[in-house]
Amino acid sequence: MSARSLVLAAGLSTLLGAESLSTDYSKERKVRFAFETSLELETTSQKSERDGQPVEPRGSMSFKTARSLEWTDHVVERAEAAPKKVVRSFGDQKQSSTVTFGDREMPSDQEGALQNVTLELTQGEGGVEAKAVEGDAPSEALEGHKLQLVLDALLPDGEAEQWELDNDAIRRVLVLDLAKAMFPPPQPTEGGEGGGRRGSSRGFGGGSTLGSIEWEGDAKLWDQTEEYDGAACKVIELQIEGKATIEDGPPSSGRGRAFGAEATPIPETTVEAKLEGRLLFDTAKRLPVRLELRGKVTQTTKREGEWEGSSFKSESTMEGELLLEASVSEDTE
Repeated sequence: MSARSLVLAAGLSTLLGAESLSTDYSKERKVRFAFETSLELETTSQKSERDGQPVEPRGSMSFKTARSLEWTDHVVERAEAAPKKVVRSFGDQKQSSTVTFGDREMPSDQEGALQNVTLELTQGEGGVEAKAVEGDAPSEALEGHKLQLVLDALLPDGEAEQWELDNDAIRRVLVLDLAKAMFPPPQPTEGGEGGGRRGSSRGFGGGSTLGSIEWEGDAKLWDQTEEYDGAACKVIELQIEGKATIEDGPPSSGRGRAFGAEATPIPETTVEAKLEGRLLFDTAKRLPVRLELRGKVTQTTKREGEWEGSSFKSESTMEGELLLEASVSEDTE
């Protein structure tokens, strides 16, 4: 091969390497994943009617929930540059929620079911097999794990400047598939207003406000790089949206007793979310290192029915913001 051909080949290899956004699993390294997200909703409008006449609506409601997770991955076996066995050591897993109605607050705090637990994850013929090698884990918390990094779900399959994100990929990035196992919904409590669910921590869970959404999105690779933690990173722009109709309504929709205990029908709640953000990919380490997402969430709940010869209907809307930050870093300890 001529010197000119060698130069052209090297240049093409460099170009392709720069455009190929895939995590390098060939290196013997441990990486730490840290994840923080929060969702805040508050009532922005509400109206009620009885027999076609306006009725003073119930008090406003607000809902806040936050979650933080961290774990370390150590790839101990590989097959064709893909992980085959991973030791995943979980650190802190915390979730806090507060529902406020008028001057009444209902807080709830949870620790994740896998806090301080180490799992051995192995790729089997039927999927990923998980077992606890340190600490105790309930069986349901062993389901839904994948060997690859969470942020890999946002990377293209091959070389591309623009690509689509499907529901599975976005759910994985929002850690919704593991949420129900790590933070199971609280059990109903006796007493109170009709025996409700205290604390309403379902903002992020599998059957929750966000967990019920069918997601879709688009990703676009920027032309220029950006420095992060001293390294040159490719920048991927993200646009994500989704919608869901929840027939039984989440606890935060305010299943109150405006017209009596028998008067509250099953509500219909529509949830919409529009998010935007970016992912940074370290080209030298071949690793997605930073994700930032933020956007608006709107939740509208409608009820309509009859009680003691009277007809009634109500509608309330809650709006707020979802924030998410996630990072991947090499663990040198």
